[in-house]
Amino acid sequence: QTCALPISKQAQAEPSPARKYVRDHWGVEAVGFAWTETDSRDGRWQRTDTGRFLASTVMPLPDGPVRKGLSIRLGASSQGSICYDTEFGKPRAVWTGDFLTFDPARFGLIVAPKVAGQLRWSQPEGPAWPGATFRYLGMHVNGEHSLISYRVNDTTIAESPWFDTPWDQLVLTRLFEIAPHQQALTMRIAEFGSNATIEIPADRPSTVRVNRGNEAYCWQLAGDIAGSFLVRPEGEKKLLELTLPARDAPARFALRWSPNREIPAAEWFGGATTDTITTTWTDLKRAGPRRWTKPIVTKGSRAKDDQPYVVDTLTLPFDNPYRALFFPGGLDFFPNGDIAIATEIGRAHV
Repeated sequence: QTCALPISKQAQAEPSPARKYVRDHWGVEAVGFAWTETDSRDGRWQRTDTGRFLASTVMPLPDGPVRKGLSIRLGASSQGSICYDTEFGKPRAVWTGDFLTFDPARFGLIVAPKVAGQLRWSQPEGPAWPGATFRYLGMHVNGEHSLISYRVNDTTIAESPWFDTPWDQLVLTRLFEIAPHQQALTMRIAEFGSNATIEIPADRPSTVRVNRGNEAYCWQLAGDIAGSFLVRPEGEKKLLELTLPARDAPARFALRWSPNREIPAAEWFGGATTDTITTTWTDLKRAGPRRWTKPIVTKGSRAKDDQPYVVDTLTLPFDNPYRALFFPGGLDFFPNGDIAIATEIGRAHV
């Protein structure tokens, strides 16, 4: 049995007015108060101490964005930076001056960071080890130095970049340690257009000079390495590559770059002998000093009762010595009861 309720003539004659909607899903009808995009513009991430590195997309660059970027500050006074593409294993950009700029929209969470300093060199996306399988393994920090590791086919490679400024001349040094490998490896150092002139002097085969318009670059190889530079044309491009022959022992060497036609002699860098570079690697692999030594203080309050599903409150320490933003994205507990919090900007706090 059903029951039908009568509908008044007024209700039939006067339907409810259509609700007005706004395009923005954050409109008054959605959240109960007026809101515009400018309300979420907050530039505090720019003031945050991000440390020596940041993993993020980086854009824009002349040759396109770095989708899986790892930007690292270099030099004793952080006078420059390098951005690696961890998908392909190649440096995509080198710059001097400030580190990164964060867009204040939505606290910097929706727009990729940009290079803040003066761009000195960049190259397009693509493989750094052509014809090989590349896999990024991770990163280790020792003081001001960073060490990244990856695997090319079955060969483990470690690399540590650094900036020097001999006689006010910028020099980027990439220190390598390559495990024994039974097959030759090819590392693509850079690629240029057809207008570039690339010279490998006959009397200095460990040096490469490049002229491209008003720009000049120089690469220098030093250390325990029998590798050789190679310039290979590919369509309208010129590829600068380094061939590393097979060997039964680890290879440790330095690859230096400068935005000039020459690089100071190896003696300026403390020599380029195998012993010098081996000592450097030994120091880099040691556990470094603590980096985040200032405590972040907060307080919590437990629920007032002991019933199931109670809520304990932990106050987020917005006021902290590193000016770090707190947008918790994950939370878990260690066996001893300590709490680990991961934030949207990539930090983990315990």
